[in-house]
Amino acid sequence: MNVLTRTTAFVTAGALLAAPAALLIASPAQADTQRSGACGQGRYEFSVDREDRGFELSADLDFVEPGSSWKVVLRHEGKTILSRTVRADAEGDLDVEAYRQNTKGKDTFAFRATRVGTSTSCGAKITVS
Repeated sequence: MNVLTRTTAFVTAGALLAAPAALLIASPAQADTQRSGACGQGRYEFSVDREDRGFELSADLDFVEPGSSWKVVLRHEGKTILSRTVRADAEGDLDVEAYRQNTKGKDTFAFRATRVGTSTSCGAKITVS
């Protein structure tokens, strides 16, 4: 093997070994999770973020009719943890937040928003381990 071939092989092997290690170092142990989509004529965003020894849940509606009322429900493992009727602000936005302790195994969270007096609704589910 000449010097150029050995150098190329060494550099290639080093790069192949370093790439997975860099991904392990750069990635969090458990990434925060988010879902978004349409909600009537607006949009929703539902996120679950690791916070201390639990999870912070956030559900936002944007671009809905200003002043409209929405029933927002958050669930953890099928149990209701928040059920609230919220009015959209002058910009057509609303948000709710809740905190839940981590439980053994996977945690499943669900969000549902329904416009009061209509059949318009949206929702999402997030499972984290």
